[in-house]
Amino acid sequence: MKLSIIVPTIRTHLLARFIDSVRLSCVKHTYEIIFIGPFELPDNLKAPNIQHIHSYFTVPVCIQIATSVAKGELVCHAVDDSVFYGGTLDRCIELFHTHGCDVVGLTYVENTNDMAVAEKWLVKNISEFDELNVEGNWTTFVQPMMKRSLFAEVGGFDCSFEYSNHSHHDLAFRFNMMNASIIVAPFCVSYAFHMPERTGDHAPIHDAQTGPDELAFWKKWTGDRPDIVIPYINWIDYAAPWVRRFKSEYASYEEMVNDQ
Repeated sequence: MKLSIIVPTIRTHLLARFIDSVRLSCVKHTYEIIFIGPFELPDNLKAPNIQHIHSYFTVPVCIQIATSVAKGELVCHAVDDSVFYGGTLDRCIELFHTHGCDVVGLTYVENTNDMAVAEKWLVKNISEFDELNVEGNWTTFVQPMMKRSLFAEVGGFDCSFEYSNHSHHDLAFRFNMMNASIIVAPFCVSYAFHMPERTGDHAPIHDAQTGPDELAFWKKWTGDRPDIVIPYINWIDYAAPWVRRFKSEYASYEEMVNDQ
């Protein structure tokens, strides 16, 4: 297996579109898709290379769990409200061979927000990192494709964060500290149908990112730099329902949205 695509998901109604885009984006290499979330996959989406893990946990914990059962030499973290452009996953995989890198940051367009510009992923160009104890020439990411062995080597995510953005930045900083080779895809890999701020079903994500995650991240990276390697099983300490997202164990996406 060449590639494992890890997708925390609540939006099962979008997954057919996502799966179709993967089929067109990863043609030359074998892959599996691991969805993880509370709502079961529709029967018509089930396939030998597609699996679903049932979970009401936070996104970082979900990714940590799903990545631990992945079989691919490479793993890719993706979001369920996105689609990959044709052939782009194949092209990202080829970058590992042509550049000898450890991580490829996947670039994307999010509504009108163009994140397919490599310079935007340099730490020195991200104002929220100005006061942190980091280097301006470091590269970060929020949707990486990386060697699965490298993710495991450093212990994966710090799962104390509620959402994955700050978990990914924390992971990227630790990779930079160990001089891992990180490049940014020199082409746009995907398009995300993003719900900004507190619109649609996005409020729990927005509130987590701009509230506790932002504060915890700032505290972690303003003093002495933290350890590169952490226990992979740190996720167990946070293995509880994400109450900001799930007020109860909803049976469907529609039930969840109607209760927000």
